[in-house]
Amino acid sequence: MTKQLNTLQNVISSLFLGLVLLMVPAVQKAMADEATPVLNYDIVLGDADAPVEVIEYASTTCPHCAHFSNEVWPDLEKKYVETGKVRYIFRHFMLNAIDMDASIISRCAAEKRYYPLLSLIFKKQNSWYQPKKYRELVDQYGQETGFKMFSSQTRDEVIKVARMAGVSQADADRCLADTAIRDYLINSYKEGIEKYEVNSTPTFIINGVKHEGGYNFEDFDKAISDALKK
Repeated sequence: MTKQLNTLQNVISSLFLGLVLLMVPAVQKAMADEATPVLNYDIVLGDADAPVEVIEYASTTCPHCAHFSNEVWPDLEKKYVETGKVRYIFRHFMLNAIDMDASIISRCAAEKRYYPLLSLIFKKQNSWYQPKKYRELVDQYGQETGFKMFSSQTRDEVIKVARMAGVSQADADRCLADTAIRDYLINSYKEGIEKYEVNSTPTFIINGVKHEGGYNFEDFDKAISDALKK
């Protein structure tokens, strides 16, 4: 009887081990997908087949862009994106070197955490981007040294925000050194200028038509409603 029980236990153990081994590749893939940084493609929010496409060209250092993200976008997302009427794409339009670093770091998040991180970066813009501090450093240390100090401090603060979305210091350092991410952002920036004549932030492209300015909800609501009627 004991021998039979041992045999049964061995069979069960073997089956369990086999099941675990079968699960390993799937688990590894899920972990890899979670850790894969976003490099070179648009992240679409909402239904990819939605009748209206909204592309936002914005800068992480732009206060008008932060206002739109914090105050206007949540209601528009609820009304149009979550209901399948709008597919939304954010594209970085860098205005300065600080903006480039913040954009790269945001692209280091896993895909499903990209927009939550972007939202956090805008929510905390006043804490990590302080032009007054830059002017103080330049006055005290000179243009070149002051900028280097400000750039380093700002980058560190953005990384602190990124940690909330699962981006480690090592992840951020790797992405900041990755020329593929930088090239992607630069090419996207150039396309905005060449294809849509973007020259300020935020700029919105609604079904191919350029709309400039930091819209309030009512103006943006009307622009999308008009696009839906066409």
